[in-house]
Amino acid sequence: RDAYVERLNAIYARNLDNSGITHVVGNASFLDARTVKVGDDVFTADHILVATGGSPTKPQIPGGQYAITSDDFFDLPEQPKRAVVVGAGYIAVELAGIFNALGTSTSLVCRGAGVLRHGFDPMIQEVVNSELVRSGVHVVSNSTVTRIEKSGETLVCSVDNGETIESDCVLMAIGRRPQSASLCLNAAGIKTSE
Repeated sequence: RDAYVERLNAIYARNLDNSGITHVVGNASFLDARTVKVGDDVFTADHILVATGGSPTKPQIPGGQYAITSDDFFDLPEQPKRAVVVGAGYIAVELAGIFNALGTSTSLVCRGAGVLRHGFDPMIQEVVNSELVRSGVHVVSNSTVTRIEKSGETLVCSVDNGETIESDCVLMAIGRRPQSASLCLNAAGIKTSE
């Protein structure tokens, strides 16, 4: 996996270079709206793109420490027999699909009426939602996990619809937070919200 990611990053860097885009790796902070500092270097341009990366979000629920995130998926020591994936975006759908295709009994818990609700074509939403169910994924819609308890090696998810789901792995794929705290966005006149 690491070699694959490294190869992809090299391809992206080469594409940027071929497009005449200056690509700088490091920790950036804005000095003003058109100036950014990376290490000891200062860059001024009309257009600055800072790719901050992101950190996975985990809900603050009792037992949340027992859940993993998409960042941890490829580090699982063994395939779980049962998994609960929480989320409705493409990462949650993709990982639930992988678990299911490999033979893991998979539940997918999502807050809304189904998955891929934001930014996806309605026909894609309809097909993906029906195919998840058809392929054997237990989709729990209009619900959230409110608690995770550990009983021996089993993780027990309490869902706000009254259901409890036992699993060997709970994976939270509920979004990512940008790593923007050190960017000094206020120096660039950028206002942020939570």
